[in-house]
Amino acid sequence: MTVGAIIAAAGFGRRMKTDRPKQLLALNGTRILVHTIRKFDASSVINYIIVTAPREDVDEVRDLVKAVGF
Repeated sequence: MTVGAIIAAAGFGRRMKTDRPKQLLALNGTRILVHTIRKFDASSVINYIIVTAPREDVDEVRDLVKAVGF
């Protein structure tokens, strides 16, 4: 069986009172989205991961995913 995970990286960060999407904020020096992807990537049952993002953030999210080697 092939199992995939879809990560919806579409938060706005309004409740955090930031102009940056919350998934792109750093937590302990690493972006929140990277923390999330790493958790799914470490799972032995996940075969692939799809990350969705708002149109205006796609390039930044794509660059981030590539930069960390996913």
